[in-house]
Amino acid sequence: MPQPQITAQNRPAQHRRAVYLCADDRYAPFALFLAHQIAAAHPSRDFDICIVSDTPITPHPLHDALGLRLVQIDTSELTTLVLVGARIGFATYLRVFMPQLWAQDYDQLLYLDGDIFYQRGDVSALLRQNLGGAPVAAVLDTKQWHKPNRPAGDVAALGLPAAPYFNAGVLLIDVARFNDLRIGARILELLVARGQDLVWHDQTALNAVVQGNWAQMPLQWNFQYSHKTMFWAGFVDVCFFHFIGRRKPFLRRYGGFPERFVSPYRQFLAAHFPPLDAQVQSRPAAPLRWLSGALIAVLNLTMLRGALRMRAQSGGDLEFRAPKTKNPPQ
Repeated sequence: MPQPQITAQNRPAQHRRAVYLCADDRYAPFALFLAHQIAAAHPSRDFDICIVSDTPITPHPLHDALGLRLVQIDTSELTTLVLVGARIGFATYLRVFMPQLWAQDYDQLLYLDGDIFYQRGDVSALLRQNLGGAPVAAVLDTKQWHKPNRPAGDVAALGLPAAPYFNAGVLLIDVARFNDLRIGARILELLVARGQDLVWHDQTALNAVVQGNWAQMPLQWNFQYSHKTMFWAGFVDVCFFHFIGRRKPFLRRYGGFPERFVSPYRQFLAAHFPPLDAQVQSRPAAPLRWLSGALIAVLNLTMLRGALRMRAQSGGDLEFRAPKTKNPPQ
């Protein structure tokens, strides 16, 4: 069985905790935007910020300016075993390998997708949170906001029973517990056996292996922002906005994001990646605004009950809910 391994890095670990993002060279500028936001908000941080890739990332002055740890890993023939596409490349799978590869480096890890916008929150305090024996903490995926017991189709297709299902865009990981339960190794086995059947990629694999044995983070750490949930974002004191789906504020083809998101991307890319500035969302054409707005309003109404339920369950930033699974699979 192929085993991922670290092949290059620019510096060793400097702290016992880390935030990490996984990106290929195409997505690296947007991951760097998020890294820049977090670094600016935590100038005296006690955690590393890492960018992980399976191919070389183009050097950039911000890598050294922000003190980032860049790590490249070799995944051998694994890239041929799983579903990838133009939107979701193999880099998304790298997150599941790092707790094992960093077993000697870090005690606690915070994984973040590259399409996340940081608004506020003490990341250092989050990284010191006790998960109560769970290997990971995450936020319930929007598909279960309405009905928490609704089976997730991608996991059910693997022949597994229904369980609470999380969005894998934000993961707080207890490294020792994650490795004690062999979660990375079991995901690797699943990738080899059923890689082409993982509809939502490594998110499917993580939920299939963890099977409900995870702590629930408050909604504000992963507010899954889309045309179905955007109206409800104002009711939550959001830490991380996660732009799920195909629509992103840094992609020009869609005009539905507020300027509060678009302007920071436009300013960052203009300063550090000028060729990409042109692809940031432009304002929608005036005749289309009322049509798209009406459609968005209707879609948000369909999420009303789920959004209110999630908001009611979210307390303070560090108020986690224990996993429901008492006897996690080994």
